Amino acid sequence: MEHGEFATRGALLDLYPMGSDEPYRIDFFDDEIDSLRIFDVDSQRTLSEVESINLLPAHEFPTDKNAIELFRSQWREQFEVRRDAEHVYQQVSKSSWPAGIEYWQPLFFSQPLPSLFSYLPANTLLVNTGHLEKRRRALLAGCQSAL
Repeated sequence: MEHGEFATRGALLDLYPMGSDEPYRIDFFDDEIDSLRIFDVDSQRTLSEVESINLLPAHEFPTDKNAIELFRSQWREQFEVRRDAEHVYQQVSKSSWPAGIEYWQPLFFSQPLPSLFSYLPANTLLVNTGHLEKRRRALLAGCQSAL
């Protein structure tokens, strides 16, 4: 079992959440959780019981059928569709996530993705100090050469 995977067996759900150091086993009784445990993948033995599990998404974008269809639609609006199997469009169409898929993330959403600037108040003053040290050195050099 690897990060992002899960398996079911009867009333058991085994999952290995993204960002977790260990996999978990959830034991259900009807529609209620009976126990949450950390387990060893190789031996299948319980290592300890836990009170809660932090679940992080496996991807930064939705991977359901609707999101894939939205990706395909937006791709066709903006780019030519290539038919070779290794092309990004073809791989996503088959629910496969090729390396670099994060560059195409906006195509999985119907609205533009927010940036840092979306969360800042309208009157926020941004100061770029990138050239400040260079200007300070030039000013000091000019002053020293004038002496």
